[in-house]
Amino acid sequence: MRRWNALLATVLLVLGICLGMTWQGPARAEAFDDKPVNFVVLDGSRSVTPPIYRSWYQMVKMNYHFPYHKISDDNSKVLPIVEAMLQHRVDREAMAKAAEEAGCDVLVVVWVRRMEEEMIQGGWWGNPWNHDTYVRTYAYADMYAYNKDGNKFTSKMLRKSDVTDLGNQEHPEITIKWALGNMLNAMEGRPQI
Repeated sequence: MRRWNALLATVLLVLGICLGMTWQGPARAEAFDDKPVNFVVLDGSRSVTPPIYRSWYQMVKMNYHFPYHKISDDNSKVLPIVEAMLQHRVDREAMAKAAEEAGCDVLVVVWVRRMEEEMIQGGWWGNPWNHDTYVRTYAYADMYAYNKDGNKFTSKMLRKSDVTDLGNQEHPEITIKWALGNMLNAMEGRPQI
């Protein structure tokens, strides 16, 4: 009985080696065409930090994700092109030209004009008995997006300032983040966030 088990194990081992050498593995999937995407943030407010940039990057990545798109990490080539484009009126043709010069299929630009929060004491509004603390937030940004596939273009001039109770305010970077996500979703025909 032991001989038969050893013989059977040897035959299966030799058969497995022979079949393993001829089998090339699973059929390879077709390579996807990685469309280059550039995401450029111009900070006119000097308050965009790396964590804020990463949260906005996630909104772009939600619409233009792997394996169909590849978001470029190096925008040094695109930055002068975008800055030159913003000197004039930005429309579909200007964005298409900038995307073509940059060598990308999708170009997303966020120009932050003002992004800040300031605390306000309630007594300064003419009511000396109101000593509540309020927060005034400013979220001003110009956002542009162009997709070569379908020649899609959208822009949004976000101008939101608000006064709310301390602790109930929406931070301006969050306001810009969701406005960017909704703008890109509307351009691509996806549901709003």
